[in-house]
Order: sequence, then C-alpha cells, then structure tokens
Amino acid sequence: MSQNRGAVNPAARAPLEVRPLDTRTPGPGDILVKNEIIAINPVEVSITKNDLFKSKYPCVIGTSFGGEVVAVGEGVSDFKVGDKVAAYSSPTDGDKYAAYQAYALAKVDKTILVPEAVDLAVPVSMNGNLTTVVGMISATAGVPKPDIENEVAPTGKKILIYGGTSNLGSLAVQYVRRAGYSVVTTTSPKHKAFVEALGADKVIDHNQDRDTLVKAFIAEGPYDIVVDTISHPNTSAYSPMF
Repeated sequence: MSQNRGAVNPAARAPLEVRPLDTRTPGPGDILVKNEIIAINPVEVSITKNDLFKSKYPCVIGTSFGGEVVAVGEGVSDFKVGDKVAAYSSPTDGDKYAAYQAYALAKVDKTILVPEAVDLAVPVSMNGNLTTVVGMISATAGVPKPDIENEVAPTGKKILIYGGTSNLGSLAVQYVRRAGYSVVTTTSPKHKAFVEALGADKVIDHNQDRDTLVKAFIAEGPYDIVVDTISHPNTSAYSPMF
C-alpha cells in the first residue's frame, strides 16, 4: 500500500497543503477505502473560508468520496476487499474519515456498494447533496420521507423550491414530488423542460424583475413550505413574503 497523502487545512482560513498522512487501520464498523474520486461540495468551501465548524487544526476536510475497499474492520460483513463503494463523511466525523486523502476510513452505515456498471462519479457527486435534502426537507421541514418503491397519493400540499436546477434544488424537486407534494420552482427558460421532467408542476422564470417575480410567486401560492436552495441575499429576501 502506497503512502497516504491528503489535502490538509493547516489553520483557519489558510490555503490547503498536500502532506503525508497516516494510513488508518479500520476498527469495528469501518472500512478503509482507496480513493478514486472525491467530490468538492459547497460545505468544504465554507469550512476553509469561514472556519464553519471551528475545527481543531491542522485538519483534513471532505465529505463525499468513493473507491475500492482495501481493508475491513471487525464485524464488517456487508463489504469485502475489492468492492467498489461510495461513502459520506460528516464534517464533524474527524480526519480519519475525511475525503481529501488517498486512503480514507468510511463508516459502513454511511457507505453504499456501487455496481461495476455504475459510474462511481454518480453516487459520489450525489450523496452529500442528497443527505442535505433529506435533512432539510424531512428532518427540518417535516415532509414525510417518500416511498421510493411506490407512488404516493397527492397530499394536496404545495412547496416552493427556489433554484430548481441547483444541485440541491434538482434533488429536492424529485424528493418532494415523490412525497406527494405539488412543486413550484424557479429556473431560466432554457432549463424549464429539465425541471418539468424532474416533476415540477409549475416553473417560474427567475430572470424576471423583482416585482414581476414576486407577483408570480404569490399567484402560485399559498405554500405549505418554502425552500431556498440558492441562499444568496437576493433570494433569501423573498422567503419572508410567503
């Protein structure tokens, strides 16, 4: 096994540095993954630029990764050496589980087996955003988790999702649609067909001027839930209106 190396955050708001790192031995419930692909998520930008979690420095960051299992810990039966996997690590799990390194530990309850026919980039690019959607929509907003096997009857409830083509927004549209909600979302005209295919019932052009946009939002309401997946000052200003 080659030397482990990783992108280390040496201090708050400091540039990342590539440094040698220890290769961890997986304990009970862990596997060791040789990374083949790492996702760059917005939360990592916030960690490095804004010291989001007030980390203990130096630290390794990164939440979404995938590759080949090279060792398994005690009691692990769902994965074996040679398996292709995608894993998610919380920013608070610690350095040994962080994605930005050649060899990272993964907790088996945050890891999925990836079939050989599936491009590893697909689950790795989705898992951080998908867990955020579940936390945002179900844990925070109270939407029941959808049944992925069966169609759910319409609930008669409506949700406004600002940013239907963002990473979070495109997943959120599908998620709440499967939960039986009617979906109103925003995008540019060239992406309208895309978000309609995801399940949006009504698509509003976000390029309109502020007053026209507000009128369009009000015309499609009222809403049971409003979600802003862009969260810039100009988009966040709309939320209190509904």
